[in-house]
Amino acid sequence: MSSITPILLRGFECATKDNLNKFERDDGGFLEFEYPLSPDDVIDEINCYPIDAASASYLFMILEDHGDNIAKLVNPKYKVIEKSRSCKECGKVVASTSQRQSWHSGISGKLNPSKSEIKKSTESMESVFSALSSDSNTELAVTRLAKLKFYRNAYAHEGKALIKFHDFFCEAVAIVLFLYFFLLPDAAEIKAYPFMEYEGLVDDCSQ
Repeated sequence: MSSITPILLRGFECATKDNLNKFERDDGGFLEFEYPLSPDDVIDEINCYPIDAASASYLFMILEDHGDNIAKLVNPKYKVIEKSRSCKECGKVVASTSQRQSWHSGISGKLNPSKSEIKKSTESMESVFSALSSDSNTELAVTRLAKLKFYRNAYAHEGKALIKFHDFFCEAVAIVLFLYFFLLPDAAEIKAYPFMEYEGLVDDCSQ
């Protein structure tokens, strides 16, 4: 393969105030999408993209959505915030909305939370999921979640790609499993394999 045609910002050299309303250079726009580039150059450029951090940020979004969906089921009234907008002239409410806080909003986003912060986060976890009591794994779970929030925020808000995806993934799966046992304390174990298993390597496993 002597050349490839990736999406390039090649067209910036052709950008003017008048062609910003179109993308394709062939259509008069500012981007050239099919410009030959050496594979050697592409390999070097791939290392510049924060694959681990971007993947971890996406994984955090999945974890966030997963927890929110569970919270809606077990505690529909959890921190529903009513927001309203009033007319400046007459003072009457002209619009109102209801918004739920995320299930992890009460969890510290610090890399090394203090004991008091861990205690507060644990209480928040119990409140979100209407749990009567926690166990020894609750503090571990909130500490893990605090770490994930720290690294996700460092990337999303400060552009710091400090994340190793393998470690981030393991921590996220551990939190999902914690929630399972946290809400189903009588459960003995959980087995799951998300794909069709043809080799018989995974026994008695839900798919």
